[in-house]
Amino acid sequence: MIKNLLKNAYEQKKIISITTKDIEWDQSIIGYITELDERYLTIVELDEYGSFIGNVTYMINDILCVQIDNWYMRDLQVAHENHSIFNPNEKITLWKIGKELIPHLKKIKDDEKITRFFFKEDNFVIGLVLDFDDKKHWTRWKGRRDFLLSNRRHNRIVL
Repeated sequence: MIKNLLKNAYEQKKIISITTKDIEWDQSIIGYITELDERYLTIVELDEYGSFIGNVTYMINDILCVQIDNWYMRDLQVAHENHSIFNPNEKITLWKIGKELIPHLKKIKDDEKITRFFFKEDNFVIGLVLDFDDKKHWTRWKGRRDFLLSNRRHNRIVL
């Protein structure tokens, strides 16, 4: 089963997360598979901003868990595909709640900035603002989903 998941991820160039017997259970390696054979795989590991960390090779038999296509990886894929316009060294955090974000959305959209919207500490989306409606309080997003600003509490933006 794991070999089939790895093969599909490799062929579809999907970001995956693996846990191996050599790392702590709550830790994982996230990235793209660049090489795959019957015994080994090589992953180009990505950081939380979608930038390359380096290559890592593992024995397939050492893999305990494989995750593919969850919300974090879909968001990370957007960041990775747009990493040329996402510089984590120049990020800005705006601590605003709900409708207080609206004045900033036009600039974010016009600047085509990869953005993280935080709803809670570990609940966020990464993507590009494509459009927004300041009367209905929704944002069209190139990422994993659209979301409603007016229905969220404790929002912050990291640009």
